[in-house]
Amino acid sequence: MNLFPTVDTEDKKRGTGSNKFILPTVTAASNYVTETITSKDLSGYDYIEGWIKIALAAGTSAGNLKILLDDTISGASPLETLNVPALTNDTWTYFRIPLANPELDTDIIALLFEYDADLGACTIWLDDIKAVKNDEPVWTLVSNRLWHIDKNTRDLILSSAGRSTIGYSMMKIVGGDEPTLLTANANTNEVSDDYVIAKATALALSAYGPENERTERQIAMWEARASQAYRRLPMLTNVREVE
Repeated sequence: MNLFPTVDTEDKKRGTGSNKFILPTVTAASNYVTETITSKDLSGYDYIEGWIKIALAAGTSAGNLKILLDDTISGASPLETLNVPALTNDTWTYFRIPLANPELDTDIIALLFEYDADLGACTIWLDDIKAVKNDEPVWTLVSNRLWHIDKNTRDLILSSAGRSTIGYSMMKIVGGDEPTLLTANANTNEVSDDYVIAKATALALSAYGPENERTERQIAMWEARASQAYRRLPMLTNVREVE
């Protein structure tokens, strides 16, 4: 189906405008738009990334829309068929889809956008589509003065300075959790074994019968071992405590 996009200079994510597609009700599944491009060698790349938005009350499921890469303009046998993730109505979504056969993508001359399910009338925006190398980014820590956690909503909030510092760059959030409780012998200990053994022994001795001088010396010895093991635990850096 020959659908020509218009340039939307107001609703966009980067640059001067986004590609806007208005699909009528009669658009059937498996129709697509083809954009011919200068030959690109993507064999050294790993992912296709970009922004997409749809105006459709029900949104979409993963794979309802696809991006195809081909070495011909027909799209009959694309080298790559990339499923666009599920979309929510009127919400820009950043997609990052791995290439399945990058070693074959040496002469890409067509970028095809496929309407793979009969969704009815809708409007779709695409912006800033690019091929990227997974091992190329250089990650820089963001100072914890530039963000905080909203404990009620469990949201990560960036300050104005934080948004200015990060700009358009991708963010990678690395989190942690509380250690798994040891409720069975088969559980894997996530804390130092030396600390757990020493602390548990000290607590067990403290709870054992009437105290005497020998027991007190044993408690003190195991508490000292636990303290030493605790001090050897790795120091957590650039973190915030969340209750």
